[in-house]
Amino acid sequence: MNYLATLIVRGEQEEIGIILELKRGIMMNRRLAILFLASVLLFLKANTALAFGFTGTIERIHYNSRVPGRNVCVRTTPTAPGTGWLCLYEQHLTKEINDLLREAYENGRTCSFFWDNTGAGGHASLDIVECYNP
Repeated sequence: MNYLATLIVRGEQEEIGIILELKRGIMMNRRLAILFLASVLLFLKANTALAFGFTGTIERIHYNSRVPGRNVCVRTTPTAPGTGWLCLYEQHLTKEINDLLREAYENGRTCSFFWDNTGAGGHASLDIVECYNP
């Protein structure tokens, strides 16, 4: 009888130990899940820095060699927010975006423009441009 009682107590202790380990594991997994979600949210916030977006048709293209680092600027219909000018500053895709804007202007395409800051003169500093036929 004594031996049986010892086995029952030992078995209960092992079950309690297993349950505590499971609870610790669950708590650790919860912490990891919360940490993961917080990281994802921070990453998404960082990626949503392109806070401004606008869609329109290019009505005017402007180049000004007196502004260092700036390439093409465009005005659209309807007029873009701010100064109304959307400008492309030197970056790794300057030529491609410049060509895209010129072709969009020549062919009357609609474009979506995205930017997160302004350059000299308060004009939008383009980061992303996509154009399509309406």
